Amino acid sequence: PSGPSKPAGIRRVLEELSVAPEEAAYVGDVVSDIAAARETGVQMISAAWAPGTDAAALRAHHPDHLFETVEALRQWVERLP
Repeated sequence: PSGPSKPAGIRRVLEELSVAPEEAAYVGDVVSDIAAARETGVQMISAAWAPGTDAAALRAHHPDHLFETVEALRQWVERLP
């Protein structure tokens, strides 16, 4: 609770890079990352491969995408237009 604000950090990065929220994605491994992505309008990619990550909890919060391996994320990125 006393740490940095994820939504504020996302907004700062978007502004610094001059990127619109709909052109960005946030990769995270906890439910609070999903909430931060939604609050800022960026696409949410849940990283369910991280040790200690609760993949079921991530799924229950319906991220835009959920990947259980880095390889699956890599393959998805390579298929992007």
